[in-house]
Amino acid sequence: MRGIGFTEPEIEQIWDILISVLLIGNVEYEKNESDEAEIKSESMTHLERAAQYLQIESETLKRAISKKIVKYPGEVLESPLKMHEANPARDAISRLLFSRIFDYVV
Repeated sequence: MRGIGFTEPEIEQIWDILISVLLIGNVEYEKNESDEAEIKSESMTHLERAAQYLQIESETLKRAISKKIVKYPGEVLESPLKMHEANPARDAISRLLFSRIFDYVV
């Protein structure tokens, strides 16, 4: 990457984001009594490490991959994802991050 003009800090940031994509992919969910997806306790380590690599709060990342947010004029509604929605939401965040890195590098 140095050969194509990336600086050391840029290379480090690219690797950090790629590592976070892999860690986010390791997050697993379990269904609660309301058929809502909750992040498994053993997956919290992956989530927290991914948040560190992304330099964001772990609660922000947790919310992004486990909540549905709908904006209406004058209000914002937030609700937990159902089990069938959770994995696609997690994967969408990973694909977005990877796509942005790919576009940046290429």
